Amino acid sequence: MKHLQIIIFISSILPQAVFAGQTHYDLMGSVTHFNYNETVESQFFMKDEGALSGLFLSRQQLDDEHHGWQIDFAMQGGEIDYTSNGTGTMSNITDTLTELRIHYLFPLNNRWHQQWLGRVGIGGRWLIDQSGGKYSSTGHAGYDRISEYAYLPVGIDAPLFEHYGWGTHLSAEYDYFLKGTQQSYILAPTNPMVNDQEDGYGLKAAVRFNKKTINKMRILFEPYFNYWHIEPSTVNCQIISFDQSFCGREPENSSREIGIRFGVGFNGD
Repeated sequence: MKHLQIIIFISSILPQAVFAGQTHYDLMGSVTHFNYNETVESQFFMKDEGALSGLFLSRQQLDDEHHGWQIDFAMQGGEIDYTSNGTGTMSNITDTLTELRIHYLFPLNNRWHQQWLGRVGIGGRWLIDQSGGKYSSTGHAGYDRISEYAYLPVGIDAPLFEHYGWGTHLSAEYDYFLKGTQQSYILAPTNPMVNDQEDGYGLKAAVRFNKKTINKMRILFEPYFNYWHIEPSTVNCQIISFDQSFCGREPENSSREIGIRFGVGFNGD
């Protein structure tokens, strides 16, 4: 979890003066359809698919010139189903997906004179897949797996419509992949095989609908889409015995999240 430690450290050293200005908080629940696919030489190898639910928290601080910071935290969990090309199927696998991101916000001028915001930052994504102790329909043993991504998000937030207390905002983002690490507990529960991933990218898009209410609160409803495409990892080997070893790599893979967030937002000042 070294990527998580780095991001938490960065957020903790941001000086309080940086957060001077208007503060916004969002508290939302989320429901997501999650799909993960692996391919080998462009042929289907396996997929995980199911529903996840959880929460999304955000804190945004902007000064009068619309410069500021935003911190987002999301955590979801649920049970997914496994389908493969050669090792059968498996149901009710517990998955936990966590994401933490820090953005620097800055104003963007545009011809419509609306207050668009650009953002750049650093993010981390962690997926824990717990199929250890389970067996597939063909008798193959499952194993626990931890996936970590570190990336640089670059995006925009654009208001599309604001009238009579109603508002619609569009956000779009490209995630520049820095590094991924896959820990697969195939041979032993305490000694994982570790594979590094070096190439890939992510995309995010969302449309937020909000309605202002009394006491500076807003009702929020946000359909969203997240996508990752990761190239094959490096090969790594584990020693089984004096004259045996096991080598493996993470195949090319992609993941999609199609979901809805809903909740409330409010101002902190």
